[in-house]
Amino acid sequence: MTRKRVTERFPWLLPIRQAQRKIFFYVGMRLDKNTYAQTQKKAHLSHQCH
Repeated sequence: MTRKRVTERFPWLLPIRQAQRKIFFYVGMRLDKNTYAQTQKKAHLSHQCH
């Protein structure tokens, strides 16, 4: 007998789990003390940085 994942036994848990992953991802971004851009700039740099 093979082992089944919880979401295979209870498929209605899948959207809840996906929302949970998304929420915890953004909470982790909040708590890691880094600053992130809200939007991307349209203009690019005139030169490449390598």
